[in-house]
Amino acid sequence: MNQDSNWLNDLLVRNNIFIDQTVELNPIHYGFDKSSIDPEYISELDKLAMLMQKYSFIEFELGGHTDAIGSDIYNQHLSQKRARSALDYLRDKQIDSDRLLAVGYGESSPVNNCKDDQPCTKHQHSLNRRTEFRLIYMDENQVVSNY
Repeated sequence: MNQDSNWLNDLLVRNNIFIDQTVELNPIHYGFDKSSIDPEYISELDKLAMLMQKYSFIEFELGGHTDAIGSDIYNQHLSQKRARSALDYLRDKQIDSDRLLAVGYGESSPVNNCKDDQPCTKHQHSLNRRTEFRLIYMDENQVVSNY
């Protein structure tokens, strides 16, 4: 990484943003069997849009997830729709879709122990219905300026 871009790397590190790790923005949560973005989560997508507008040389994965209610195949499809709805929102904010990757993980990565046949409350299940953000690329040769 060149000297001029060290400040950006420092900024990303201070904000817990590393390549191949989930970004410490709040995930977007969804209602049961929904893929539309609830207005209360728009601010998180707006934060990501501002970051990506400012730094045109970074790329993110939008990882959609579901709870374990329903079939694996259905949840895989629903998680992809959730990731895609976040991508569509960012594209509407003038973020080039080539810098975004929408991936559906289905019910494979719960944030708790609510897997198939595990007794969980509605709230526990709801925590797994989310889209998370992961930095997947940053051009380390990009020269950035503070001006």
